Amino acid sequence: MTILPRVASIRASKVSRIFFDKFVDMMNNKTNSFIRTRGLRLIAYHAKWDNENKINSIIEQWLSHIEDEKLITARQYIQDVIVIAKYKPELINVILDTLGHFDQIYDDSMQKLVYKDRQKQ
Repeated sequence: MTILPRVASIRASKVSRIFFDKFVDMMNNKTNSFIRTRGLRLIAYHAKWDNENKINSIIEQWLSHIEDEKLITARQYIQDVIVIAKYKPELINVILDTLGHFDQIYDDSMQKLVYKDRQKQ
């Protein structure tokens, strides 16, 4: 019975490694915010299995989406930042610094939503 969770974890780790570059490509999609959001989220949830520190190598790129042109993408990204922080404590200072410093690119009414999301995380 105890071997099944371990096998599932090994499979998830292997799948994540195989598709990590695809997740990065999705994150960088310039034409579709839905694809960008999925890429950001998949990278965040990959942190649990990132033994090769691939996330560490692209963290600046990932964090740049705090100012994504689409508000919904930025808001979901901010909500997922806690997932990376949980499994990558060495990145917490970089994450906090980014959350604390960014330009205001949304309308005032929308900016308040982003501010609340940042405070919550």
